[in-house]
Amino acid sequence: MLTRGNKKLGEDTLVLNMCASSECPSKPIGLCQCPDCCYALKVEKLWPAVLPHRRKQAKVWKALSAEEHAGLVKGYAMNAPTRWLRFSEAGDFSSQADVEKMSRMADLLEGMVRVYGYTARKDLDFSNVSRNMTVNGSGWMCHNSFTVVEKDAKLEDLGGYDHVCPG
Repeated sequence: MLTRGNKKLGEDTLVLNMCASSECPSKPIGLCQCPDCCYALKVEKLWPAVLPHRRKQAKVWKALSAEEHAGLVKGYAMNAPTRWLRFSEAGDFSSQADVEKMSRMADLLEGMVRVYGYTARKDLDFSNVSRNMTVNGSGWMCHNSFTVVEKDAKLEDLGGYDHVCPG
C-alpha cells in the first residue's frame, strides 16, 4: 500500500499515508495551517480513486506492526532504487502511538531508507524519534519548520525563509 513518487517527489521516494486528507486529525483540533487550501485534499476531490486508496492505506497502517511495514518498505526498495520514505503525504499522525510506530520503522530502515514527513501535530511528542526520521513541523519547529505562504509570495518578502515550494 505504498506509492512511489508524485509530481514533486522523485521515483526514489516511497509514500506511506496513515489516513486520508479528508479524515486528517489535525483539522478538527485546529492545528492545520490551511484547512481550506490543502493540496492533498484537492487531489482526493479531483480524482475519485484517490480517497478509497488512501482509506485502504489507513487500514493497512493500523493493521500492520512497525516491523511488518519496514519489511514492506524493504521489499519495495529491493525492486527499485529507494532513498526516502515520506510519511503523511495526506493526513497526519492520529496519536502518539503513530509517532512511536513511525519512529520504530525509521530505526528498522536505518542505513537503507531515510524517513521524513510533515506534521501539524505540535501537541505530540517528537523529542525521542529515531535519528533516521526527520519531522518537519507544519507551522512550528521540530527538526525543520514549514509555513504556508500566499501563492504569489516573493522570497525577499518572507522574512528569512530560504525556499518557497512552487506548489
